Amino acid sequence: MDYERLEIIILKIDLQEKPDLIPHLLVWTQDVNWPVAFPILEKLVAYPSEIIPHINQILNTNDGIWKDNVIRYLLKELPLEYKSTFKDELERIVKKPTRDEIEDEVVEAAIEVLEEINKEQ
Repeated sequence: MDYERLEIIILKIDLQEKPDLIPHLLVWTQDVNWPVAFPILEKLVAYPSEIIPHINQILNTNDGIWKDNVIRYLLKELPLEYKSTFKDELERIVKKPTRDEIEDEVVEAAIEVLEEINKEQ
């Protein structure tokens, strides 16, 4: 609920110059019901090459809800060249999902993004 700091982050901070902030910002995407989640997601999408390694880390957690949020609201919005780097992991989620990926509907999100990748290629 810290809208003053959120405004500073959104308007004044270049994440290419401050990439160390990315993991901290991604924490706020764990629950899209948090008021700051969507503005932060929009900010992060503008830095695709900087967020790629962090997305990989999230996809390797056991937090299905976070994975779902990142796939639906971040990965899905990336340009094709960045989105495509996750094709193998998305296919793994669809073919061999973990328990959290099944329970939190990550599989459905992965299918949606894979369909977009295949359509755009």
